[in-house]
Amino acid sequence: MAVNQVHETSSIPGVDVASKGPNYNERYAGNESPEVYDLLGIGFGPANLAITVALLEHWDQHKASGTEPKIKNACFVERHPRFSWHPGMLLPGSRMQISFLKDLATLRNPSSKLTFLSYLHAHGRLPAFINRGADTPTRREYADYMAWAANRVRELGGDALNVRYGEDVVSVQSLDGGKTVTVISRIQETGELRTRNAKTLIVAPGGTARIPGILAQYATHPQVTHTSSYVQRAASLIKAAVASTGSSRSPSPSGSESSHLSGLTTARALRIAVLGSGQSSAEVLLDLRSRLANIPIEGEGIQEHQLDMIIRKGSLKPSDDSPFANEIFDPESTDKAFKLPSAARAWLRAEYAGTNYGVVNPRTIDALYEEVYAQRVDDAAESRPLGGATAPNGARVRINILPYQDMSHLSVADSEMSNGPTFSVRLRHLLTGDEQDGAYDAIVMGTGYERQSWMRFITWTGVRAATRRPPIERLELDGEQATIGLSKGKVKQPDFSQYIDLASLPKHKLRAGGGRIVFVGDIHGMYTSLEYVIHTLCYLINVNYGPHGYSIFRKLLKKLGFNANHDLLIHTGDVVLKGPQSREVIQELIRINALGVRGNQDQKVVEWRGWIDWVLSQDGGKQWLKKMEKEVDALKKPRKADYERFRKAASVKGWTIPDGWKFGDEIYHLARHLKSEEYQYLLSMPVALHIPSLHTIVVHAGILPMDPRRKVISPHQPLSHPPKSDNRTEEALRKLQELALLTDIPQNTDPWTRMNMRTILDDGTISRDKGGTLWSDLWHKVIKLCDGFDVQPTSNSTAAEFGAEDGWAEWVKNEFKGVKSLPCKDVTVIYGHSASRGLDIKKWSKGLDTGCTYNLRLTALVLGKPWKSGSSVANATVVDEDIYQVDEELDGEVISFGKKGRGKIVQVRCADGKDRLD
Repeated sequence: MAVNQVHETSSIPGVDVASKGPNYNERYAGNESPEVYDLLGIGFGPANLAITVALLEHWDQHKASGTEPKIKNACFVERHPRFSWHPGMLLPGSRMQISFLKDLATLRNPSSKLTFLSYLHAHGRLPAFINRGADTPTRREYADYMAWAANRVRELGGDALNVRYGEDVVSVQSLDGGKTVTVISRIQETGELRTRNAKTLIVAPGGTARIPGILAQYATHPQVTHTSSYVQRAASLIKAAVASTGSSRSPSPSGSESSHLSGLTTARALRIAVLGSGQSSAEVLLDLRSRLANIPIEGEGIQEHQLDMIIRKGSLKPSDDSPFANEIFDPESTDKAFKLPSAARAWLRAEYAGTNYGVVNPRTIDALYEEVYAQRVDDAAESRPLGGATAPNGARVRINILPYQDMSHLSVADSEMSNGPTFSVRLRHLLTGDEQDGAYDAIVMGTGYERQSWMRFITWTGVRAATRRPPIERLELDGEQATIGLSKGKVKQPDFSQYIDLASLPKHKLRAGGGRIVFVGDIHGMYTSLEYVIHTLCYLINVNYGPHGYSIFRKLLKKLGFNANHDLLIHTGDVVLKGPQSREVIQELIRINALGVRGNQDQKVVEWRGWIDWVLSQDGGKQWLKKMEKEVDALKKPRKADYERFRKAASVKGWTIPDGWKFGDEIYHLARHLKSEEYQYLLSMPVALHIPSLHTIVVHAGILPMDPRRKVISPHQPLSHPPKSDNRTEEALRKLQELALLTDIPQNTDPWTRMNMRTILDDGTISRDKGGTLWSDLWHKVIKLCDGFDVQPTSNSTAAEFGAEDGWAEWVKNEFKGVKSLPCKDVTVIYGHSASRGLDIKKWSKGLDTGCTYNLRLTALVLGKPWKSGSSVANATVVDEDIYQVDEELDGEVISFGKKGRGKIVQVRCADGKDRLD
């Protein structure tokens, strides 16, 4: 059983949660009031199930003693529809490799109600299990034990324990200065987003199938599978392989997934490759041998099916099951491991990898060697003049183990031109470099699992920081919460980035005021310009504009009883810095209840404020900051040497200033003097805002429509295949696919991409530089291929996956030549960030940063017509065609929006801090 990774939220003292003012995130959330838990777990496999068993016993102990536990309720979110444990490897007769006593509870508490013995007793099989004389149950029985335990903990936990199946976690966000962690999940059946808050987070989502890059685009091919889904796919894989031989007696490969293969006859011998040298690969090899032995081959004489086990090692290695090595799984060893620093734990995992990873149980090795030895006996017998016995009907299976081999090339033959093998491969010997060609009818990947998939939704630290961040030492059920972060001596610095990765604006909240949707580009502290945009809009609908510009909006809100104005303003980030009135901009955005996304300049202020609040919470921090600020004020213009001196002074205290930050600069002073509600407004801004009813995503800089390193029709690309959902309505599928763009493309999961990206360089990496391919050009190129969910993706491209030695621009140009259509629908991105490009309006992307801070223009994109007195707000709470209508009285340029809508661009000049109409 893999040891789970446990994380708790960062803690940044000094933020008064109760006094932070309105909850700005209420406008985004799918559920009105997020559920709050003391503990929330991502994943509900064996690791979190074992923790749940311990938690229930912990509650029983407190109940017996009449005391109150610190953790009073818990929730676990699991993506599978029900509890399952390696369903793809529940082969008939396969046994566990460990004693049944190493279950969910016995080594920690033998008297637990949820031990394996309790399970046997509950099912009336305890005497029979003892009589069989073995201490290793079958894998199927052990899986049933854990499924039984998963049901029992829900019964025993009652209302205090909530397990939610069928939900994909899409984001984990740090709020309230790190005192609370927010988990956003997507309900698979409906696509609805669900928000939950928790004080403690446990991350144990399990592994995902590791697909070698050379096989990535063929992962969904009917004659390719991973061992994680072998049991479910084995029968159909073999049937598809048989059908590819042209056999007239081959059943349809799309038939039942039953393992029953009787009646199959193949026109020629099959050849199947099994990749990998671990336990799963060895078991699959033996199972395939058993299945193929019952499939006769047409024709005369003895023919052999071939099973090639392709391994990078020199031989199969046995798992270390010796007594001393096994002590690493003792409870005491687990406690010691959690107390070690991150680097030491990594070293420990590497040392003991031979107990479980990339190795084979000695019993399985013996069974496999017996098969290979029997082949040699048969070969020797048949080489004599009279020969030996032949296999029935000439059906025989030969196992070949190919050591030190790496698959360097793979291509698929045209099935209509030949009944030969489907896959052509090239193998390269890792020691000699010699190459040999091979051909296979099917491929099974025993290539292990990715264990870092959870990083894609742990976004509050950013992907770059998360990969360097050690987990906390251990979970203390009654102890004080620890902070997580980069250590400096005995001082642990918390997370200062505090990202809110993703927010969704529900349909009923988008037009709660019944008016227009107004998107505004980068404001950059230009308060007067922002005021004039709103002034202009009010003037053109004949509304009296008060001294602060917002009296009419307040009157309308009071009359309607809503917490929003008729017109909803959504900005594209970078509302602060560069201009002179950042705080005034924030205050006005709060007043009008504006929404928006976080920009890279906003992020700098958030991080500085997090650092300042943390230092203020430390002993002597307040006095130290004041002393350092006096030194800065005494310098008319600090030099590089001065900033280095400030950094060293902070390091002495253990309060490390991150690289690139300048103590006392403009960013520091703004962060230092923000009021609590102003800071909370910046914190509330997500890195991406999804508006499903408009099929629109708002980000500051941009997002990618595809992983630029992979082929356009790769199964890893969200737009290359329709979403999987029981709800097949177009709106549900569009919502799922739009979310997948944000959660399933690796580069898009990094907040840095959404806040900084401008181009894609020729080595395939994303960049904030201005040279390279504009991401919006790639976006337009991909989205225009979307032709509905019913089309099949097609490509005539023969190019392999992009390699760093290739030029990306030329590679992607050739790659798109053969792509005719994609099974997707159009999505529009609204963004800012690129003032040097100016107004950048394309069919499926709208760039609104027009350089107001450089005395150019401030731009708004307006959708819909203004609300008029007497209109029914209730009828305006859905997004109908009227939102795409143009306000004819508004002066501006009409542009297309979405498939058939229109909007209007409105601009004001920004010169010397004074505005004048274009």
